[in-house]
Amino acid sequence: MPKTLLLEFSSKQVRQQRRIMRENLWWDTIHKKMHKIWGSKIDLYWNEEAKNMIPRVKWDEDEKRWETKGEAFETFYEKKNNKEIIKDWIENIGNRLGAELNREETSNKGIAIDCDNSSLPVIEYSLDRYEILFEAVT
Repeated sequence: MPKTLLLEFSSKQVRQQRRIMRENLWWDTIHKKMHKIWGSKIDLYWNEEAKNMIPRVKWDEDEKRWETKGEAFETFYEKKNNKEIIKDWIENIGNRLGAELNREETSNKGIAIDCDNSSLPVIEYSLDRYEILFEAVT
């Protein structure tokens, strides 16, 4: 007798970080010129020859602009759901373990799969490893 498991959809807030990219302006006191430098923050060092503070920059060939070497990141929260994780699990692992899609029990709450009692412990272990919530329907 096959057992039916409902793999529940869930969403959660995930903390993300991305590098801050903005235009920074730096005034060159020797050449009396304003320079645009892209990046998060300007990191200055003392140049002994010029007797001046100079930013640490690198040339970005793709963007054709100067970028800072100093990095700063901003943190933001993004809401993610596990629908794609569940679909990938069914296609890659569930099919190998003998799980079959049950379209009758599938709903907006989650995707239902049928599995044999012999492979049930392995499937439950795999679902726990992928952090997929499930409940037994029958």
